[in-house]
Amino acid sequence: RFYAPRKALNLGFSGDTTANVLWRLDHGEVDGLKPRAVVLLIGTNNTAHGQTAEETERGIDAVIGKLREKLPQSAILLLGVLPSAVSPSKTAADAAVNRYLARQYESGPAVTYLDIGSAFYRDGHLDTEIFYDPRLKNPRPPLHPDTAGQRRMAEAIEPTLARLMDDAP
Repeated sequence: RFYAPRKALNLGFSGDTTANVLWRLDHGEVDGLKPRAVVLLIGTNNTAHGQTAEETERGIDAVIGKLREKLPQSAILLLGVLPSAVSPSKTAADAAVNRYLARQYESGPAVTYLDIGSAFYRDGHLDTEIFYDPRLKNPRPPLHPDTAGQRRMAEAIEPTLARLMDDAP
């Protein structure tokens, strides 16, 4: 609904870390493409696998640097690390990463930071029903949004993305 008319290309993969994205960028994943905008959502798997906030921040900075090098004409919409219910230490690391990203990319001309975490809360609590991980055969704590969560995410970014692409929302 939101992206088909824009001929969007989804290059995200479940389980990706910043290292995975950097490898693919270094091996031609975006070569020859000229998108008006890139939506970057990365970092949750880094902190879920025990990376510190600082390590995750360096990885995100490296991905942004590589995107700027490979796609200099593209606006970058950098999303904050989404909330999860994996562990208190992950929640703390994610909050630290988001504070850093907000400071680092708050008003740059090429990178727009947007924290959409509030879209995943209902009545002040994380809406764990919009994550698919708890419904897996081997249930895990909420980390990845399901279809309903993806829709909330799309609705939350639409005004900013439309502005960056000079489109009607």
